[in-house]
Amino acid sequence: FYWHLAVYIIVNAFIIILITVNSNQSLFSFGTWATAFFWGIGLLFHFLGVFGPGFMFGKDWEERKIKEFMDRDRSNWE
Repeated sequence: FYWHLAVYIIVNAFIIILITVNSNQSLFSFGTWATAFFWGIGLLFHFLGVFGPGFMFGKDWEERKIKEFMDRDRSNWE
């Protein structure tokens, strides 16, 4: 993943520089950033595939939340 990220940054920086220098397009037009945008979506899916959804919440997040809800329900019944 990190190699993919490095290539993404280098190639897109090169493409953006080329487009702004050799074209009449503005730096802020969609065409300038289109490659980076769509490749970035693919990179996001690659990130999620490598690190998974546990990256944000932790590996035992679901189990902790279930236990928290069960403890709360148990205290309401007593």
